[in-house]
Amino acid sequence: LKGVLITMARRNNGEGTIYYSESKKRWVGQIAQKDYLGNVKRKTFYGKTKKEVSLKVKEASIENAMGIVDANNITVGQILNKFIVQEEALNRLTPNTMLRKKAIAKIILAHPISDMPINKVSENDIIRFLSTLVDYSDSVIKKEYQLLKKVFAIARYKKIIYDDFFCSESMVKQPKSSKETRDVTAFTLEEEKAFLKALESESRIINKFPNDYTVQFLIELFAGLRMGEINGLYVEDIDFENDKIYVRRTITSNGNDKGIVGRTAKTKAGVRQVAMVGFLRDVLAWYITYQYPKLKKSKEYPKLLFVNQSKGSTGVITTCQVNERFKRICDKYGIRSGDSVNQHMLRHTFATRSMESGMAYDVLQKMIGHKSIKTTIDTYCDVFEANEQKNVNIMNTYLQENNLVYTPE
Repeated sequence: LKGVLITMARRNNGEGTIYYSESKKRWVGQIAQKDYLGNVKRKTFYGKTKKEVSLKVKEASIENAMGIVDANNITVGQILNKFIVQEEALNRLTPNTMLRKKAIAKIILAHPISDMPINKVSENDIIRFLSTLVDYSDSVIKKEYQLLKKVFAIARYKKIIYDDFFCSESMVKQPKSSKETRDVTAFTLEEEKAFLKALESESRIINKFPNDYTVQFLIELFAGLRMGEINGLYVEDIDFENDKIYVRRTITSNGNDKGIVGRTAKTKAGVRQVAMVGFLRDVLAWYITYQYPKLKKSKEYPKLLFVNQSKGSTGVITTCQVNERFKRICDKYGIRSGDSVNQHMLRHTFATRSMESGMAYDVLQKMIGHKSIKTTIDTYCDVFEANEQKNVNIMNTYLQENNLVYTPE
């Protein structure tokens, strides 16, 4: 081929070149690739512009580095890995979300379907994989299903396959968990009072320790923050001048079951400011003045408000640690028992008491960090229904007191 030769940077798996072909009146790009047998082949791309060909060569180089060179042998796992790499490279997801997505991907990659050429995968192969997920929770199953569906959508877009296994007519359906659904419910008024009394008793007994999670429990119970958000608070996030708690980040996992401080909150709506009720302000002022100075600060995260004092710890307190303490208190004082006992009950209790006291639903939505009011309504539908009847009764009394009634003759 004749034309002007433009040499590109050499790559590990071959060198790429781009030139303009006078005979074809097209830009041409070439790259050396190894097929699945190890044979070196030169792949050629054509385009109307240099930029168009350059993008094709760059994409092929990425595929080459990952061993994806032959459409007939591209596996489910290779496409999944490429998708994760591209999402990370484009910075489309927060570090927390990326870690969760990688954890979900591991389950697919560990299954034999991952090593199958995607154009050889049948509907039954997909169903067999999905059937292995039933022992997971419904939330995990949904993420696995959506991620696998994305992999096959990419393959269809790239014209590697033509069947849509995830269409409504297909037998491929999202499985349901075999686990019994255990809803996390709020404390009743009596249980909440009993829990507060238990905290008083426990704090007296364990007062020699700088942090027995009492303050974290109170923040969740009276401000509605998620425990990961509470454990991710810095001292500077407590604003006594304006009586606000600023939620900016959460505790997440580094992928090896170790807690780390994430760069941002769980969702965009999770970044928020929450007003403090009077006594919670006093509790935090007491803690920061008298208890916080006793803590051995974290080298990795020196600004943490609540610090893990265990030897060898990075200073991060995980939700699991707090949850175990919560369960022991509830069991010891006979407040609530069973597998459904979870510190997240305190957040639900905050939302329930807020609605019972007449807080506007949109205000509650923002305080607890939900993206939409629908999420709030769906989560607390039982409380909404009970509160709705309460408000109808108030309205009925108001109408009668002001003689705003109609009585048919």
